[in-house]
Amino acid sequence: MGRVLYEPGAYKRSIENNQKSLVIRESILGDFHPKITVTCHHIGMALDKDGDVDEALTCVMKSVEIEQNQCPSIAEEVNHCNKIASLYVQDRSDCL
Repeated sequence: MGRVLYEPGAYKRSIENNQKSLVIRESILGDFHPKITVTCHHIGMALDKDGDVDEALTCVMKSVEIEQNQCPSIAEEVNHCNKIASLYVQDRSDCL
């Protein structure tokens, strides 16, 4: 539901729904399950779109940390770097 709300721009509701999903998933799957990374990433992207860049970065970094612990291949790390870089580029484009 949070991902669906992200698309039309209902960022606050998306964040709330994804945070509820995160609590449920963490209680069932644990803090470092691969499905947690997806939810953290969705929260981070919605936070970014809503203007909370610092919290967005925190969520995306949690996603990166979990994925690195699960499968630390070079291809995965490049993907993580791209996720983080996209936050910086989107929110700092006026500085370029």
